[in-house]
Amino acid sequence: MIKRRRKGTIWKVLGLLLLLFIVWAVTLPPVEETESLPHVDAPYQYIYDMMDQEQQKISFVCDDLPYEELDTMLNELIWCPEFFWIDGWEYNAQGNEYDIEFTWKYDDVQTKRQQVEAAAEQALGAIPPEAGDYEKALALHDWLCDNIEYGFNSDGSDQDLYGALALGRCVCAGYSAAYEYLLDMVGIEADTILGEAINGDKLEKHTWTKAILEGDIYYIDVTWDDYDDIPSGHLYSWFAVTSDRMESSHFPDTENGFEMPEATAVACNYHYRNGGCWKSST
Repeated sequence: MIKRRRKGTIWKVLGLLLLLFIVWAVTLPPVEETESLPHVDAPYQYIYDMMDQEQQKISFVCDDLPYEELDTMLNELIWCPEFFWIDGWEYNAQGNEYDIEFTWKYDDVQTKRQQVEAAAEQALGAIPPEAGDYEKALALHDWLCDNIEYGFNSDGSDQDLYGALALGRCVCAGYSAAYEYLLDMVGIEADTILGEAINGDKLEKHTWTKAILEGDIYYIDVTWDDYDDIPSGHLYSWFAVTSDRMESSHFPDTENGFEMPEATAVACNYHYRNGGCWKSST
């Protein structure tokens, strides 16, 4: 005898399976939609803009960005004095996708930026009306010498723009960062040079400034011109000097890409300009 299965039993089994499937589907975790990463054609500008927006983590897609080029970009960007709160970086790359994370020195970055900007406005107020490159650079040089005390800070701010402008206390790195930052604000191209300098009988780590004044390269060491033992509080021994003069005691860190191009112009040297005692290389 052949036994036939009842159709009702089959439908019950199918219904039970369908019910189990529905229960399983409902209890699944929701699928998160992955946000597409921005596609970047100008990575340097994009990273700069994200840093300026105080983004600690950056992710993007770039089709042509060798790792060596990204390393160079990041090293240049964290030297920008305006990003004083950034202390380092690391990144991961998979194919054309990049994830960058910055190390920050400080909390409450917005407040510190506001303090820096307020001090910068005071410094810019020292520039006389209708000033040219020489007058702008000289006024900012004097303001920094008059408003900064050379010294160390426990939080490391003596090395950066915040210590120089907001706290008024820093070492050479802070002086140079502040000078570069202020010169840039008034349209003067400037760069900080890292290297070593002869201080007495010692060779020490040091920074100074390269600036383009009236179309020519000059070198300025605001730190060494800040001199409290005279009534004015500052000298002009290292304001707008030639490369020969600077090379007598300052040596750039060429291994890390810092150079000191030849500079022979003298028109913006303080002593030359004002008819004082001046020598091109001593």
